[in-house]
Amino acid sequence: MLRTVVRVRRLDLVWMGLFTALYYAAGRLGLSLAFVNASTSAVWPPTGIALAALLLLGRQAWPIVAIGAFLVNLSTSGVLVASVAIAAGNTLEALVGVRLIQRFARGLSAFDRTPDILKFSLAVMVSTAIAATVGVATLTTVGLAPVDDTISIWLTWWLGDAVGAVVVTPLLLLWKPPFAVEWNGRRLIELLALAVSVVVVSWGLFGAAPSSTYPLRFLLIPVLLWSAFRFGVRETATSAAVVAVIATEGTLRGFGPFARSNPNESLLLLQAFIGVTDTMMLSVAAEVKRRRTSEAELRSLNHALEARVAERTEQLMKVNDRLLEAQQVAHVGSWEWDVASNALWWSEEMYRIYGLSPSDVTGYEAFMGRVHPEDRERVNAVVRHGLADGRAFTFEHRIVRPDGQIRVLYAAGHVVMDADGRPTRMSGIGHDITERKKDEEARAALILEQAARHEAEEVNRAKDTFLAALSHEIRTPLNAALGWAHTLRVTTGGPQSREGHRCHLPQPDESGEIGLRPHGRLTTLERPAATASGRRRRAGAR
Repeated sequence: MLRTVVRVRRLDLVWMGLFTALYYAAGRLGLSLAFVNASTSAVWPPTGIALAALLLLGRQAWPIVAIGAFLVNLSTSGVLVASVAIAAGNTLEALVGVRLIQRFARGLSAFDRTPDILKFSLAVMVSTAIAATVGVATLTTVGLAPVDDTISIWLTWWLGDAVGAVVVTPLLLLWKPPFAVEWNGRRLIELLALAVSVVVVSWGLFGAAPSSTYPLRFLLIPVLLWSAFRFGVRETATSAAVVAVIATEGTLRGFGPFARSNPNESLLLLQAFIGVTDTMMLSVAAEVKRRRTSEAELRSLNHALEARVAERTEQLMKVNDRLLEAQQVAHVGSWEWDVASNALWWSEEMYRIYGLSPSDVTGYEAFMGRVHPEDRERVNAVVRHGLADGRAFTFEHRIVRPDGQIRVLYAAGHVVMDADGRPTRMSGIGHDITERKKDEEARAALILEQAARHEAEEVNRAKDTFLAALSHEIRTPLNAALGWAHTLRVTTGGPQSREGHRCHLPQPDESGEIGLRPHGRLTTLERPAATASGRRRRAGAR
């Protein structure tokens, strides 16, 4: 961390040294064009260098301005006090200008928008008045300038500093590394054509044409507009700087529309023209850039929106397909009825259930025409009641398809009211429950059949129980009678009695058939298997 801080500080010191040297060289060049006073020039690029340095490195880089201004003025006037005072005024000018630019013109982004460019120009005009006031006061105080020349010196100082800031500051800020260059082959050829046009037109207006010719300075406008519309703020600022250099050199040689007998007056007119033109062209370039950025963002937004719409449409189509599949599987269709226009909308499944096409169903009457005649009055009453009270409703009804097939439907719906409580539309579902009804009827028939079978079984079981009890009650006295008959037979020695008479007792068989004759049907019902086997055995014995 400490090494990083040291490296940053060393890098800042290097940049501060470079900006100080550049400030000093530009100051010496500017003072070489001083005509109204040795310390005052209408061409003062150091102001733009100072603002760019403080915007890039921070306001803590103010020693660049202080040292550079002090050295320049000391080498010119040789007066230490005046050099210190003028350097202080230039430093204060730079600090106030940077503060105003950061506060009102968005600092380093001051050249991205037209309002910020105008605010930048106003901030420069305010801050440069500080240096001009301090400088003129210093010069008149120490006797380096007569009091009669105060106004001309102040105007020259102020205008030179202001135009220097307008021309140089954007040039340095917009070309600060790293910067993006989007020049392909055709773009590079057009840029070279623009550069040649700027040089040729500027030289033709300010470097070759004498001052007595017609004022054709407006010919610069199309060239600079070309730069503003086709390239951008950076190229426009560069073109304006080239025009300023060529125009200044030509005007000093007495060429161009601003050449006058007084060189300082010529430079003041030229600086005013350059400052206004540069500000106007930078504003146009920024507006074009903003429009292009907006169009690019709008295109990107449209592409993103189209992609989202396509994606959402695809999702909705999938959902709709799944809904249709679900309706088809469940035999549930949806419908909506616009009460005011009597327009009826059905889903595909509804048409499939009714066996109709969209052209067959146009309104409520068409729907009622497919309802079973026996159910129409009840269905119409339910619908009208729902329209009257606005409540949800359900009902079952039968429909008749075009092929004569009768289907059973379960319908459910609700009514949508407007702000005045009037019904506007009705929507709901129709569920084909024909198969379910058939299953319910078959299940009910099966339940009835099972109940009847169970009842028959219970009746048979009760009859068997009754017959068994009845047989038991009858057999009990018969068994006693059979026993006594057997005893009499044994004791009498046969069928003959003691008096020698035969006793005609019945001869019982093994199954006790003698005792069952009076009740043969009951005994046979109780023991059918035993009776049948006994008969077979007797038949075999015979």
